[in-house]
Amino acid sequence: MSNKCPIDDKRLLIFNKVKVKDGYICSHCRNKIGLKPSTYGYDRFRQTLTISQIKKMIANGETIDPKKWRKADQEKKNAEIAAQKEKQHIEEQKQQETLDWMKNGDLTDVARGTDKLILHKNEYLFYEITGDVPWYEERTHTERSGYSGIGASFRVAKGIYVHSGRSYPMSRKYTQNEIVHSGEILLTNKRLLLVGPNDSAQISLSSIVNVTPYTDGITIQKNRGKDVTLGGFDGEELSILISRLASNDLHAHSYYVDPSASNGISVDNLVQEFSKDYPIRYDKEQRILDIAVETDISALRNVYIVEYEKYNGIVEDLINKSNYIVQNFESAVNLTGYTIKFYADKKFEILTFQFKNGQMEYLLFTDPKFIDYLNDTHITGD
Repeated sequence: MSNKCPIDDKRLLIFNKVKVKDGYICSHCRNKIGLKPSTYGYDRFRQTLTISQIKKMIANGETIDPKKWRKADQEKKNAEIAAQKEKQHIEEQKQQETLDWMKNGDLTDVARGTDKLILHKNEYLFYEITGDVPWYEERTHTERSGYSGIGASFRVAKGIYVHSGRSYPMSRKYTQNEIVHSGEILLTNKRLLLVGPNDSAQISLSSIVNVTPYTDGITIQKNRGKDVTLGGFDGEELSILISRLASNDLHAHSYYVDPSASNGISVDNLVQEFSKDYPIRYDKEQRILDIAVETDISALRNVYIVEYEKYNGIVEDLINKSNYIVQNFESAVNLTGYTIKFYADKKFEILTFQFKNGQMEYLLFTDPKFIDYLNDTHITGD
């Protein structure tokens, strides 16, 4: 290797030698093109520029433009962020469409047989989770921690003691969730099963009273026996399907619109579909759609007073139903500018929700007047 700079023939020393893509130059030549250790992207410039490129830049009086590189880097970073956001948006949209289908689509389309278990008569597989899914149940243990009591010890001979009084073993009980099974999850229209290499377990859908989904699993409450928690997966899909299959809700809801087949649907057609399930008023000129999702407000208040958690569940179900109808309406007809109102009665007097351009504008259950009504202890005769 030459100990001279290939550009200006200056001697290369430890303190002035600069590594570039295909060799070394002196710091004097580096400075001529505006490249300094403090320059933005210094190391990248050194690794990408060749000696011939640097020669040409010096001959033409050109210098590095860090601002241009910084701007290009920022634009590239912004483009990557935008692409990632778009990818995430598409994935979330697909997931939402999947959940919408699970809530309202025709489940008989996915009913099938399986060789992983023996199905009963008129039993079909609808959903499965592969892998090693843990099945948790509560287990109670007793732990001994020593003795308690009053007494004394007396030395009667060398190395021999006599103890008087009484002592009792001390123990404590504790309960914790433990893995008792693991394997694949199979959901049929009659059972939820876990099939593992060494054992299996099952829950009859008719025995399930509640399902709570989490981002990392679900908890199943039964009318008898211990609760069961399944982990290691997003529990929303399985929770939806268990609820529908347990109630024998297999066929598509009439107001469900398949996104893959929604092109060409008119507002009138969609309103007609909704009217099969709900009383509807439609003002075409004003673009106002009123939908009556009947709800007994007085009965709801009684539930609020007696069982607050159940009240929350009913309200959440109403919100989800209204959101779903609005989303189907907006996406199916691809129109904005519509106001969609939901009422609790056929006379369209008690407004529960109001949406504009797909966004919720009013919610009865957060209205201060309605909250006062719920908490008014002087109201009787509901």
